[in-house]
Amino acid sequence: MIPAINHKIEENFHLRKGQIHAFLNPYTYLQLRQHQDLISQFDIIHFDGIALCRIYRLFGLKKVARRSFDMTSVARDVFQEASQTDKTVAIVGTQKGVIDEAVSKLEKSFNVRVTLSRDGYFDSEEEIREFQNKILTVNPDILVVGMGAVRQERFLAELKELGWGGTGFTCGGFLHQTADRLEYYPKIFDKMNLRWLYRIWKDPYVIGRYCLDYPKFIYCFTKDYNSWKNSKDNV
Repeated sequence: MIPAINHKIEENFHLRKGQIHAFLNPYTYLQLRQHQDLISQFDIIHFDGIALCRIYRLFGLKKVARRSFDMTSVARDVFQEASQTDKTVAIVGTQKGVIDEAVSKLEKSFNVRVTLSRDGYFDSEEEIREFQNKILTVNPDILVVGMGAVRQERFLAELKELGWGGTGFTCGGFLHQTADRLEYYPKIFDKMNLRWLYRIWKDPYVIGRYCLDYPKFIYCFTKDYNSWKNSKDNV
């Protein structure tokens, strides 16, 4: 996993046509660890959350800046760029009704053109492919996908294989957070890197991730690091 993402980390954020971006945190690392073929199809990998950044540094790997697709980080830059350069946007994810509220807030706040949107729950692979074809027809400049780990990465990777040439981003829980409030994290939580604590308060279901998945992540990351280091030392 480590060599799969190492060369896809960039020091600075750039919005370039034809690139698709994925965001890793300890939870999504575990999920995508079983689907490294998907990681290989992404152009840029960002570290979503301070924990993974600090662990990467602790293991003597690259110094990586935290970048999340939310209003404290990359999302604001993306929508401001779309507004200033008149880029079209498509958004896929979260639940019916919730997606409409999120799109409405983004359009009003950034004066962006969301030319296509829908919820992230599909009944079949055929329905997914039909909507992907619709995206190809509309051809938005920017696509934001929040369908949960693995599904959102696969959705974007398949679109790229089908020939879509825009800029794509996975976004995790950004859409349902935005439907709740545009500035989801209070400034004090953001400044103190306590977004995880606020998330537990707002979305109690994530407690399981922190208590169960994060210790598992430490074990798997250590195993991946040792495997990579031994392989590197033996070259």
